[in-house]
Amino acid sequence: MPMNVEILIQGLAVCFQEGNAWRVVFICDGIHPVNFLHNGTPHAQSPLQRRFTDRDISFTGVANSPASTGAAFNRIFNMAADYAHGPRKLMKFEGNRRRKFISMLIPSASLDTHCLTQRKYFVQEARRGAPVRIIDRVAGVISAKFVVTDPAGLTMIIREQGLPDISVPFPFQDGTPLTLTFDNDCGVFCHENDFYQYYDRVKDKAGKEFVAGQILNSDVPAETIPICPNGDADPSADLGNCDPVAIHPPPDPFDP
Repeated sequence: MPMNVEILIQGLAVCFQEGNAWRVVFICDGIHPVNFLHNGTPHAQSPLQRRFTDRDISFTGVANSPASTGAAFNRIFNMAADYAHGPRKLMKFEGNRRRKFISMLIPSASLDTHCLTQRKYFVQEARRGAPVRIIDRVAGVISAKFVVTDPAGLTMIIREQGLPDISVPFPFQDGTPLTLTFDNDCGVFCHENDFYQYYDRVKDKAGKEFVAGQILNSDVPAETIPICPNGDADPSADLGNCDPVAIHPPPDPFDP
């Protein structure tokens, strides 16, 4: 039997497709470190940006198959949806260098909603008097699933400019699931909407920015998708909650 792997993505992370892989970029600052857990236990490499420099993460040992989306993929907040920027309106960009990026490439995975936010969501263009749009609950945690058939198992490779690569092996275990969690949710109230920080990685071609977040005490129907554990005590309606997003279709390359 293959080894089934699930990567859980939580916090300020933007996900988009690159060929047969999903690119996940965590946006980091002093209160958004990327904590790394192996089967629910903190790993020795956590947090991943201890030197507070950019890092790239890749994986070897993964069976080759096309990247795909799961049944609840559309519940992930999509920055390229009509309720936000719309398709083909965003380009990749690295702006505010106070932020650091942990960029992870997950090959041959199916991306899906793992669990939903506690409350409904609002979306609003960041300008005075802009209308507010209310959408249903979105993914609070994203799941990327794939299988490992290589008898050597899965290896995670951490690259940092000017330093030797770090290899983190996960030996093959026939039929045994492996869960890796990457989480940079700050878990605190911030002075501004967390959604603004996504614009340190992507930019709108027309210069638009949006804010978004959970709505306090919003009335929501029962769901078949699990609801994420509530790590925050009644977040304010005007705060983002470090929820991950997708850009589907993916952003264009930056063209100065």
